Amino acid sequence: MGNINQEIALIFSVGIVVLIIILLVVTILLWRKLNLVKRKYDAMIGHAGVANLEEIITELQNKLEILQGDHSKHELLLQQMRSKLSEMKGNVSIVRYNAFEEFGSDQSFSIALIDDHQDGLVLTVIHGREETYSYGKPLIKGESKYPLSPEERKVISSAQSRLLNHV
Repeated sequence: MGNINQEIALIFSVGIVVLIIILLVVTILLWRKLNLVKRKYDAMIGHAGVANLEEIITELQNKLEILQGDHSKHELLLQQMRSKLSEMKGNVSIVRYNAFEEFGSDQSFSIALIDDHQDGLVLTVIHGREETYSYGKPLIKGESKYPLSPEERKVISSAQSRLLNHV
């Protein structure tokens, strides 16, 4: 019976030693992970300490609120700029032509200046041998209350195609 008690004590002792070794390995692994987390924490906080962490978070929240307010202001300004830009007569086209086939060259021309709403004007200059005539016609949604010549319609269509290519 004495042998059995010694064998049980030996098995129990070996089990405890193995358990201690396992706990020691786990402790070393956890210690290494803790040191890694601590280094990352120190790098993030800058050794400010736990007492300053609340101040840092509060300061970041305040800065975020200021940035959100600035963002809203910038969005409003951007919308205003887009609105004004759409009203600018930035879609321009010119067509040169010979108004009188019997003489001259392409000295006559029509220019269309329209905005994104197709409002603007068409300016036509007809150059003749003795005289030059100029006509300005307002455009609303690409049409004029005054009769438009084929050249004027062509230049308006060209300016409208530029509008479609930029939208």
